[in-house]
Amino acid sequence: MSLQSTWSCIRPAAARRVPQASRAAFSTTPSRSNIPPESPSYIRLPKVPQSTEAKPERVRGTLPVPREIFERTDGDRKVQPEYLEKTAPRRSSERLLNSDTQRWKKQLADSRRQNLEQGLQGLWTRHETREQDRVERARRRQEALQRANEAPESRADVMTRGTVLGSIADTAVHPDPERFEKAARGRERVLAQGLARRDARRDALMELYINASSFIVTEAELKEEIDKVFHEDYFRKQSIKGYRPGATENVWGVHGKPPGIATMLETLTRTSTNVASASESEFDHSVKRTKKISEELTGGKMA
Repeated sequence: MSLQSTWSCIRPAAARRVPQASRAAFSTTPSRSNIPPESPSYIRLPKVPQSTEAKPERVRGTLPVPREIFERTDGDRKVQPEYLEKTAPRRSSERLLNSDTQRWKKQLADSRRQNLEQGLQGLWTRHETREQDRVERARRRQEALQRANEAPESRADVMTRGTVLGSIADTAVHPDPERFEKAARGRERVLAQGLARRDARRDALMELYINASSFIVTEAELKEEIDKVFHEDYFRKQSIKGYRPGATENVWGVHGKPPGIATMLETLTRTSTNVASASESEFDHSVKRTKKISEELTGGKMA
C-alpha cells in the first residue's frame, strides 16, 4: 500500500478540502467583480502567444551625402570620349609586350578604362532618369494646384460658408470720382502754404533789417551795453524816463508783470486796477494800436 493511500485512509475527506477563501488569497489575478468597465481587461480576449508588433529595422550609422558628379553647367561632358581620354589616357606609342606581367598590366589598364566608361554611362543614365522624374513630379504638382485653383466651389462649401455682402466681396480698387476736385483743392492748399511761408520769410527779413540798427558788432559796443544794463541805477533811470518816478526799481516795476488773459481784458475795457495801466493815457493805447496796424500793413517791425 502506498503512502498516499495510507494518508487518505487516516485523514477524512472533509479535512482534505481546502477552503475557497484561502485559495483566493494566494491568487494574483483580480476577480471579475473588481475590474471596472473602463479597464481594458474588462472584456476578456484571447491573447496570442507571440507579439505581432512590427518593429523597424535598426539602422546603424549614417550615410554620407552623395557627391554631385555631373555639374549643372557641365551637362554630359563627363560621358564624352574626350573626357575619358583625358582622365585615363593611353600610351602615346605602342610597344611590344615581351612578358606575361606586361600583358597582364595592360589588360588591367584596359579593364579600368572600360569600367570607368561604363560607370560614367550608368551614372549619367541614372541622373537623367532622376531629373526626368523630378520634372514630371513638379509638372503634375503644378497641374494639380492649377486645377484646384480653377475648380468651382463645391456645394458643401457654398452651403456652409457665411453670408457675405456683394459690396464687401468686391475687392477691386475703383477710382475715386472726386479725385480731380481733391487734387485741385490740394494744389490750392499747397500754394497757400507756400505764400504763407514766403510772407513769413519776408516779415522776418524786414524785422531783421529794422533791428539791425541796434545790433552789437564790436567789443566796445558790447562793453558799453553791459555797463549800461547792469548798472545799479538802470531801473531807476528807466522809471524816470517813463515818467513814473517812485516805482519799484526792478524789471517788474519798469515793465510790469507778464500780462494774463484777465489783465488784457481789463486793459481793453479800461477796468484795470494796475497802477501802470491806470496811469496810461488813451494816447498810449492809440500809439500801440497804430504801431501794430502799421506792422501788419508794412510787413515789418516798427521801431
